[in-house]
Amino acid sequence: MMFPRMHRGHVALRGVPVVVALSFLAACTEDGTGPSAASGTSAQGSTQEVAQPAVFQETDLALWDGRPSLGGVWIAHPDADQPERVTIRNDETGKSVKAALFRRERDNPGPAFQMSSDAASALAILAGKPTKVTVTALRKVETPPPAPEPEPEPEPETAVAAADDAAATTAAATTAAAATATAAAAAATPKPTPAPKPTPAPKPTPAPTAAKPAAIEATTLDPVKPQTAQSTAAPSKTYVQVAALSNEKAANDLLAKLTTQGLPTTVKSNTKNGKRRYFILVGPARSQAALEENLKKVKALGYKDAFATNG
Repeated sequence: MMFPRMHRGHVALRGVPVVVALSFLAACTEDGTGPSAASGTSAQGSTQEVAQPAVFQETDLALWDGRPSLGGVWIAHPDADQPERVTIRNDETGKSVKAALFRRERDNPGPAFQMSSDAASALAILAGKPTKVTVTALRKVETPPPAPEPEPEPEPETAVAAADDAAATTAAATTAAAATATAAAAAATPKPTPAPKPTPAPKPTPAPTAAKPAAIEATTLDPVKPQTAQSTAAPSKTYVQVAALSNEKAANDLLAKLTTQGLPTTVKSNTKNGKRRYFILVGPARSQAALEENLKKVKALGYKDAFATNG
């Protein structure tokens, strides 16, 4: 399944497995520990991934079609509203793995769940064999740090030694206070004030000489160019066309590359004279500035022939 959702000549990218390389869904590794596992700790507490069945949980048949797939460990279901981090459990073997969940088209034939080759390998699922799995959404939660353990009470001998130390400390503090009081009393005794020295008469200050005004140099003033505010109105063309390809795998690879660069990517396709073509687009842009920024990023990636279009 390279383009799981078709509608009026469009290939919808919401939930397309090829973009599973998104960084916030990475690091899905087989652990077999169930739906909840700690993901980080600190002196203030810890961060854990906890199962959230209320967000998404489905038990149904899953299928891997036997073809290698891009994007690592992922699974797709028609009821997934948005990409989620989930745990997949093979109900037949008990094995589980963390993965990315995407949306697939309801009209596609076969079981409700469709999984990647990496997910099938982690769960020991054979190609073409529908297998019952349970998929549950995960969420990160913060847990408070454990309460500190109470200090043990001192033993009798330790208590006596502590009392002796306290008495010695009190005596030292008393001696230091007495010395401080003596020094303060000595400092409070007034010293004789010396007779003031005669102040010499001030010398007359010469009157300041008026400075000559500086000559004004003749300069040519450039006309001030009015600054034009960057338009935030909706552009007449909202997409940037990166390429038009006839090879489905090449289109799929280009989609993955653009998505990993953080670009909002979509695909349109049509059939003309019996040939299928895939148009790789970036957008839509909500303003002229956003459109120009998308075009600049695409050309910086090496696609110099990219241009703005209405899609």
